[in-house]
Amino acid sequence: MHSPQITHLLSYLNQTVTSAALESPQWPALFHLSQRHGVLLRLYHTLPHSLQCPLQQTAQSLTVYNWQLARTLTHLLSTFHQANILVLPCKGPTLALTLHGDLSRRTYCDLDLLVDGTDAEAAQSLLLAQGYCLRDRTPWGSDFTAPNGQFSIDLHWQIAPPCFSYRLDLAALHQRCRPLPYLGTTLPTLSPEDHFLILCVQIVKDSYFDRLRLSQFCDLADLMPKLAPEQVLTLAGNNLRLVHCALQLTHRFIPLTLPSPLQEDHASYSDPIANRHIDQVAATLFTERDPHQGIFSILQSNPISSIKQACLRVLLLCQHPHRPSWTDLRLLTHVVGYALTPNSRDRTWLSPHFSHWGLSYLARPLRLLHKLIQMLMPRLYPSAHTPPPTPSSAEH
Repeated sequence: MHSPQITHLLSYLNQTVTSAALESPQWPALFHLSQRHGVLLRLYHTLPHSLQCPLQQTAQSLTVYNWQLARTLTHLLSTFHQANILVLPCKGPTLALTLHGDLSRRTYCDLDLLVDGTDAEAAQSLLLAQGYCLRDRTPWGSDFTAPNGQFSIDLHWQIAPPCFSYRLDLAALHQRCRPLPYLGTTLPTLSPEDHFLILCVQIVKDSYFDRLRLSQFCDLADLMPKLAPEQVLTLAGNNLRLVHCALQLTHRFIPLTLPSPLQEDHASYSDPIANRHIDQVAATLFTERDPHQGIFSILQSNPISSIKQACLRVLLLCQHPHRPSWTDLRLLTHVVGYALTPNSRDRTWLSPHFSHWGLSYLARPLRLLHKLIQMLMPRLYPSAHTPPPTPSSAEH
């Protein structure tokens, strides 16, 4: 059972709100939840006009912000085009225009750009030359901060870590792109089917790192009427398990009407491992956690439960729910690479003396071990990490 505030938010989003909830909306709680889950603009437009006033100023500010990001996107696409670098926008303004025809109904806080792996270095150099600052780099993409610090750009040559079976094929995505007129120019826009698959992969990926938001489920539900279901099944290929998992998770919060034959395929699909993972994710979706914990958030539960969750997440990445295959060996490769390959945060954390001594390969395992110990110590020795009581006024 959800709290009344969560129940009210879901009923507004699903347009099943009762008259009692309309008469006494709990604005502070709704405002906080809708902002945290990226659905404030959607909530604003589902409310009757008589109830929009408390959210109006924030909704207008978000809409102006959306327009600014859209103008930035058109400038960046032109810059990349002049440099002969193929870049495709993903989500952000193009998804808002695809789903709603305008930018005022979908919240987004950054720009996602897809680039071929062979152009990754050139694309990063171009962004650096434009004044963007590299914030983080992973094996599948880089994050940049704008010169004014107000937004970020996520540059992807893959959508998810190598342990996920979905692989970007930029040439194929570009071939299926559709032109989208905007501000006197034409934006290359991913087909609804490609956007759908990317959203499904990111929903499962973000469920691993406790970064899921209701906005992702809303996007998936809004895409349904625009899909060619036969093409979805064809393009999904070995990623059908991720698709079904994302659909089941979405349906827990936002009712879905699946087009045939996607409906028949989903109805006949059985995946006990995915079901258990979905139960765990659904139970903690509205729990506020430290976003920097990432995959270590599973350690919030008891050790046995943590081990079970870790095993479920590994098994869910196998391509087939009932039989392993040789292609699943990529999971082992990824686990080893994840534990040993340092990223920018590892290099920053590591003492310069270690790098000087040629021990930079220790950065990743040492930082992960340090992070693990920091999370486990308060649980192993709670009394040592309890802050001292504040003296009462009677003691002064």
